[in-house]
Amino acid sequence: MDSNFELYLETIYGGFHPIVSEFLLKSFICFANSMKTSPSLLNVWFNRIERHVLVTHGSDHPWYAMLCATYMSAQIAVNTSKGLSAGDVIIQTKPMVHIICNEFKGLFCDNCLKREDQLKRCQKCHQMYYCGKECQTNDWKYHKNECKAFRHNDFHRDLFSSEEILLLRLYVSLKSDESFATKRYSLMDGSDVCLKEIIVQKDVLNNMYSDCERMLEFNRVCMYFNAFGIKLGDTQQRQELLNWFAFLSSSPSHVGLKWYSRDMKDYQYFSDKVCRAVSLEMSSLNHSCLPNSAIVTNGLSVQLRALKEIPIGEEITVSFIRLDQSKSDRREALKNDFYVFDCKCLKCELNLDSGVDYKAFDELIAEEIFSFIDKRRIDPNSWSEYDSLSSKLIPYYEAIYGDYHPFLTATLMQQSMTSRMSAMIASEPAFKWKPMLLDYYKTVDQHLRITHGVDHPLFDIFYKVFVKI
Repeated sequence: MDSNFELYLETIYGGFHPIVSEFLLKSFICFANSMKTSPSLLNVWFNRIERHVLVTHGSDHPWYAMLCATYMSAQIAVNTSKGLSAGDVIIQTKPMVHIICNEFKGLFCDNCLKREDQLKRCQKCHQMYYCGKECQTNDWKYHKNECKAFRHNDFHRDLFSSEEILLLRLYVSLKSDESFATKRYSLMDGSDVCLKEIIVQKDVLNNMYSDCERMLEFNRVCMYFNAFGIKLGDTQQRQELLNWFAFLSSSPSHVGLKWYSRDMKDYQYFSDKVCRAVSLEMSSLNHSCLPNSAIVTNGLSVQLRALKEIPIGEEITVSFIRLDQSKSDRREALKNDFYVFDCKCLKCELNLDSGVDYKAFDELIAEEIFSFIDKRRIDPNSWSEYDSLSSKLIPYYEAIYGDYHPFLTATLMQQSMTSRMSAMIASEPAFKWKPMLLDYYKTVDQHLRITHGVDHPLFDIFYKVFVKI
C-alpha cells in the first residue's frame, strides 16, 4: 500500500474524508489479494481502514460490506509450496520467550530447561532458578524486566497461572525492549512479522468481551499487574494488554514444551509440559480435527512435522485441542478455548468418526486409570489386567488419530512397555511373548521415525531400554 500517497491525501483532506476512505479501500483490496499478504499486517490495515469507512460512510454503506468481505476472503491458509512426506520436518525453531510452569519451578533451569537438583536462585527476587552463571546472564535480557515485580512484597507465584506468568514476561519485555518488539520472524505463509504489528482479530476480541469468565480473569490480572508496579493507567494500556491476553488464549503460537531426557533416572518427567512458550512462527496455522501435521517439542526445540503425505497446495493444519472426544465436545473445546466456531474440517463435515463409540471409549479410559492407580501398586500381577485394558484402547486411538500422531505413538510405546512387563511378571516362556513384542517394537519404531524422528530422546530411550528383550 502506498503510504506516501496516503500521507499526502491525509495532509490535504485531514484525518477522515470520503476520498481518503476510497483510496484506502481500493488499496486494501489490492493488498488483500496479494499472494504474500501477511495475516498480521492484514489485521493491522483492516482495523485502520475500518475506522475510516465507519466514520465517513457508516456500517450500512456497501463499502463497509465490501471491506469486511475482502477481509474475510483473505484469511490466508498456510499452503505447502512443495510436496511433503510423512515424517518430514516442515519447520524447526526455538521459542521467542518461555517460562517454566509453576509445578516444575525449581526442578529445571529457567533458561535452558536442564534438569538439575542444585539450581541457583536469582539473588534479587528468589523466583528464578539457573543451572549456572551463563544461563542466568543469558536470561537476564528477559528477567531484568520482571524481576522488580517478582520482588514486590505481595507477589506470590501461586496467585498466577503459568499462562499469566508468560503474559507478564511477554508484556514487560515488549514495553521495555524495543528490539524485542521489533525483531522480525518468518511465518509459515512466507511473510514476516514483528510483535509490534500483531493485532488480534476483532471477532476474537468481541468474543472475549462477551466471555464473563475470561474477562474476570483479565481484570484480576490487571489488578495484580498494577499492584506489582506494572502500571495500566489508561484505556490504551489495558487494551494493549488485552490484545496479548487474547493472543496467548487463542493462538497456536502459544505452545506447551514437553521435556525428555536420555537418562532413565528422569523418566518421571518424560512428556510433561514443563514449560509454556511463544513460537511466533506457528501463529498462522489453522486447526483441523484431521491434521496433516503436528507440533513436536523437546526442551526448547519446536518442530512442525508432517504426519502424512501433503501434496503441493494443500493447507498445513494442526490440532489445537485433544482429539479423543466427540465432535460436539471438540467444537465446545474450540469455542471455549480458541473462539473457533463450527470446525469445517473433513472429519467434522463428513462425520468421519461416526463409528467411534466415545462413551465406551471414555469408560475404558476410566477403567484403565483405575487399574493402573489402584491395583498395580497392590498386586503386581494386575499388570496383565492393565495390559489387556490398554490393548483394547489401541483400535480407538487409531480410529481417532489416524495413521500417525504423536499421541498415538506415545500410546503404542506405553502399550509395548506394559505388554513386556506383563509377560515378564507372568514368567511365561520367552518363545511365547517375544514374537508379539517384536511386532510391537516394529510398529513403535515406524511411528517414532515419523512423529518424533531418530534424533528425539524418545527414540534413543526406546532402543536403549525397551528393546532389550
